[in-house]
Amino acid sequence: MANYMTVKDIAAEIGTNNTSVLGLASREEDPLPLRYIKGKKRTGFVIVSELNEWIDRNTCFYNERDKYASEEDDCARPKLRHS
Repeated sequence: MANYMTVKDIAAEIGTNNTSVLGLASREEDPLPLRYIKGKKRTGFVIVSELNEWIDRNTCFYNERDKYASEEDDCARPKLRHS
């Protein structure tokens, strides 16, 4: 299994679209760790271990959702278990 996921892979895994994933990578505070090969502007990717760490920092459990109701996006997202 791959050690990285593309924007398209991440969008499919968390049930959103590519634009939303790019928005997470563009935010000022704790952006999604989206990488590109130097010199390339397309086909960004995230290293799965970094993605899992980011998800741990930026999600909450279902019963804690009300505390985060003012946040932009739903915080109840599953942790990705790729290796």
